[in-house]
Amino acid sequence: MRHRLLDAPFPNSLALMPPAGVLVTGSNMSGKSTFLRTLGVNAVLAQTLNTGLASAYEAPVFTIHSVIGRGDDLVSGTSYY
Repeated sequence: MRHRLLDAPFPNSLALMPPAGVLVTGSNMSGKSTFLRTLGVNAVLAQTLNTGLASAYEAPVFTIHSVIGRGDDLVSGTSYY
């Protein structure tokens, strides 16, 4: 997955096989929230518009639940996560 509006995006990938899950860890301001938001946006785009911001996306239709806020502030160096 890549952010299409950035000049030099850092690509991320995720591959899970059922019944696997994922635990996202990392230091503050390392991109965890951004990665999770990107996953959610791609899932919504794929399920509703049959498109996504990825070279490939394959998943069954599923319900998306989110409690991630918009509290990250890159300028002041604070992270909601």
